[in-house]
Amino acid sequence: MTITFTDRLLALAATLEIDPEAVDPTTYSPEEFEAEGAEYLVLTYDEAKAEVDERLDSYCDEFVLDLIPVSLQCYFDADGWKRDQWLSGICMGEWLATYDHHELESPCGTFHIYRTN
Repeated sequence: MTITFTDRLLALAATLEIDPEAVDPTTYSPEEFEAEGAEYLVLTYDEAKAEVDERLDSYCDEFVLDLIPVSLQCYFDADGWKRDQWLSGICMGEWLATYDHHELESPCGTFHIYRTN
């Protein structure tokens, strides 16, 4: 199944229960939209998981490793740390919905929606 820009727009409109004409694309990426004065990220489950993986990698590199003395960093298992985050029941909304940390699921179930501002 090919996901189109229009599919994402319609999914966001249906989730927010608004007219599709009230949803505008942003210039950031084809997955981001503006509606009712807010910005939303509209992703499939696989896209959301990949984005969270990238953010976990960045967080580990930029923050977690800074807490570990340089002489001990070679013993730190970054992949294990990331796996533990997933196993602990991480919520993708915590990482992707920078406004309220909530994840919305579109009525069709194909898309996960995150408010970003």
